[in-house]
Amino acid sequence: MRSIRHLIGGVPVGGSTAAPVHDPATGQQTAEVVLGRRAEADAAVGAAEAPGVAFPTAR
Repeated sequence: MRSIRHLIGGVPVGGSTAAPVHDPATGQQTAEVVLGRRAEADAAVGAAEAPGVAFPTAR
């Protein structure tokens, strides 16, 4: 089963809990998504706020 993880700064992160992902057309489970915790959310916000990291400026 395919596992979908979060990427923060290009590094896969996530908790130990996962939720199923279903194909809406068939109802079949196609993957699972790893659920983030507060720590991952805080890290993602920090990465997004870092200058030039999330959206590097064009040269």
